[in-house]
Amino acid sequence: MDGLLNGTAALGGSRPDVAAAYPHVAPDNSGWSYTLDTTMLSNGPHWLVVHARDGTGNEALVPPRAVTVSN
Repeated sequence: MDGLLNGTAALGGSRPDVAAAYPHVAPDNSGWSYTLDTTMLSNGPHWLVVHARDGTGNEALVPPRAVTVSN
């Protein structure tokens, strides 16, 4: 969040749609979840970036997303 590591997502959620779109690459349990505690952020605009890493260290970045916090 805003260029700083905020936490680590939990991998293992059911995503059969992803597995169907990427057969032989993505397993059915390739979904992930993360709960962002917005009370630790100031109200207003922020930037969210997701880094995804596989078991061999390959990394992909989800393009930054602008989010607005209103606690």
